[in-house]
Amino acid sequence: MEGNVLRALCWGTAPEPYEVEVTIGENEVLSSKCTCPYDWGGACKHVVALLLTYIHQPDVFEVIDRKQEEEQLMALSKEQLIAIVQEMIAEVPKLRRLLQLRLATRQAKATSGKQKPTIDFEAELKKHRRVADGVFRSIAHHDYYWAESGLAKEISRRVKEAQKLVEQGENLRAMALLTATFESIEDNYENIYDSSGDVAEVASKCVRMMRKIVQEVDWDAETRQEWQKRMFQCFINDDYDLADEVDELILDSCRQEDVAWLTSLAQDELKKLQSQRAEEFFVQYQRKLIIQFLSTLHRRFGKVEDRLEILREHGLHLDYAKALAENELLKEAVNYAKEWMQGQDVVEFAFWLMAEAKKPNEAAEFLEFILANKPQAVNWSETMQLLARAKELLNDLKGAREVLRRLYSKKATLPIIKDIHRLSQTLGDWEEVREWALSETEKQNIDLSERIRVYLFLSDWEKAIKVTQKLLNQSPKIYLPIQLVEEVAKAVAPHRPEEAISLLQIDAEGYIDKGNREAYRHAASLLKEAKELAEQIDPAAFQRYIDSLRERHKKRRALLEELSGL
Repeated sequence: MEGNVLRALCWGTAPEPYEVEVTIGENEVLSSKCTCPYDWGGACKHVVALLLTYIHQPDVFEVIDRKQEEEQLMALSKEQLIAIVQEMIAEVPKLRRLLQLRLATRQAKATSGKQKPTIDFEAELKKHRRVADGVFRSIAHHDYYWAESGLAKEISRRVKEAQKLVEQGENLRAMALLTATFESIEDNYENIYDSSGDVAEVASKCVRMMRKIVQEVDWDAETRQEWQKRMFQCFINDDYDLADEVDELILDSCRQEDVAWLTSLAQDELKKLQSQRAEEFFVQYQRKLIIQFLSTLHRRFGKVEDRLEILREHGLHLDYAKALAENELLKEAVNYAKEWMQGQDVVEFAFWLMAEAKKPNEAAEFLEFILANKPQAVNWSETMQLLARAKELLNDLKGAREVLRRLYSKKATLPIIKDIHRLSQTLGDWEEVREWALSETEKQNIDLSERIRVYLFLSDWEKAIKVTQKLLNQSPKIYLPIQLVEEVAKAVAPHRPEEAISLLQIDAEGYIDKGNREAYRHAASLLKEAKELAEQIDPAAFQRYIDSLRERHKKRRALLEELSGL
């Protein structure tokens, strides 16, 4: 106990005790904290345990006099102090990490404002890597719920320490610390349980912080390029998506003198991949990452021909077509796309032409060519929708609607008919098109729930009711979503209120037959809707129906409870 602050170690489910601290007032607890992962509001059980111990066993608390302690330390020689620190580290090994952090901070403060000495970046990096790996060794392989939270907090301290170094102008030391921490996370990640993603988020913080300072780091070309090599390996060997933005980080660090070096580095990795099984997904994925990295590198440094060559040589058709268009070779880009593209690349390129390049005319012409000459190479429905969008951007509303009508004739869905309705309203001929839509819907072999929604949208109440009743009455019963039954009932109520009530009652009785509390609750909600409609027609008849329902199911107490409000 120090003043009004209680501190203790409390053993829990973790292999190491939690650190608990409580600040007490005259008749209240002013604040409390604990290193356990509990964060559901209020004090954790370890804080409660500490307070109970203080109430019932106050004599077990050692009173700390900070002034007296300082006087005792001041009386010791430097050798004696060093011996004490070494003894403490031998007894509690994790104190070594804290000591190294404090020494690094003190060294940075000592040199602040003075000419900064050159540092051995590799040695600095290795030192921090040992510390970071030690954190993982102390907690890895444990499956307890607290492991990921405790690990994330411990690793986060490394990032905070790097921030302090940045604030003191020690960017190179900060880069060493962040690099070591990120590498350690990536190398150890497979051995930990990170369901919350907290540790992965620390890795992202490392990368984001490095991106902020990388161009301010004062390092020679050799040190920088060795660091780039390390980060490039992190980038291409990332199995857990921890290295997001690492490619951008490397490119941010790149200077003109690094272009040839990074190109050679990437080309060497591509050669290594050639010796592996080309059909393996991860090999293909790595290959694409490297090629796209080279493409971005050449684009940033204005090496247009090199960029085009690498993309075409390795068959990245989408990227190559985009690169052609970006360099004002639009005609060549579209012709290349027509010859080489298929599948999702077709849709992505056409969308890119419309959204990024602002060329809906070229996009429409390209899509029409694909649909006419390579229909088997694309998702026909998706491609048709994109073609309609391109024509609409060109203000060809009739053309856009015609594409959608062709699509609806093969795949009738509510979103498509809504788009047809929107265009027809603008063109002023919706009633004529509506009759066509009803005829086409009748022909289509589509999901009955979707058919109901289409009929509701087209205001064909009779057909909507007919299909709904068919589904509700068939055996074995198919239970429609309550929301859909309510949707039908509400839509047809102004026109066919009796049938709306009947629909709700049929569906409610189907849920009652399920025989469980949740189903009874659903049934009651449906009957409440029916009652509101019946109030306007014949409330007495509906009440007789409810009374007969109660009589038929008088042994179902749970149902009667749910129906009590009716």
